[in-house]
Amino acid sequence: MPTRTEFMSPVDVAWLSMDEPTNLMVVNGILTFDRPMDMDNLTAVLEKCWLSFERFRQRVVRPSVPFMRPYWETDPTFDLSSHLHRLALPQPAGRAELQNMVSDLMSAD
Repeated sequence: MPTRTEFMSPVDVAWLSMDEPTNLMVVNGILTFDRPMDMDNLTAVLEKCWLSFERFRQRVVRPSVPFMRPYWETDPTFDLSSHLHRLALPQPAGRAELQNMVSDLMSAD
């Protein structure tokens, strides 16, 4: 698949400029289900629904040329499985334990 580049919008550039080691500008998500879900089925659904949008397969490139706007580039090595993690909480666990675990994960380096 050839890589495609697209300059970032001014809003995306502003968001990116706020990204620092002590203030990571990342988006995290949690999916919870009423019953266990097969990871292969979940991956297939996410591939079909999310990866149909090119943006979800792209990465940010910060040019070495001063004042050149950062841009999006299709990641030729993108692998959805690198972004999906199945975790289990020790039982008994509820919403508070889930929130604590997620808080720990989101604040990790």
